[in-house]
Amino acid sequence: MFAWGGSPLKSGQDALYSCGGGINFGGYCNEEADALAAAINQELDAATQLDLANQLDQVLWADLATIPVFSFPGVAAWSDNAENIIYNPSNNALMWNAASWQLV
Repeated sequence: MFAWGGSPLKSGQDALYSCGGGINFGGYCNEEADALAAAINQELDAATQLDLANQLDQVLWADLATIPVFSFPGVAAWSDNAENIIYNPSNNALMWNAASWQLV
């Protein structure tokens, strides 16, 4: 069993699902998916990015490029006497700024 932690960046899927992508270990290849991923990476408008991403999701699902078995929980909690803890919903997760945490 193998899993990747997701990225909040729209460009984060490119290397995972593109033909010859650097982390495309399953060897998935679909030219329509490649074109949609490239369009997402070049688009600055968030609404258009979302529309393109939904189209890409449909292509990936139709091809069964991956089958989700479970999701990783994204739970974070801390005490009121801690400060400078800033949640970061990226691959770096909660610990990204641990060096600046303080107890008050």
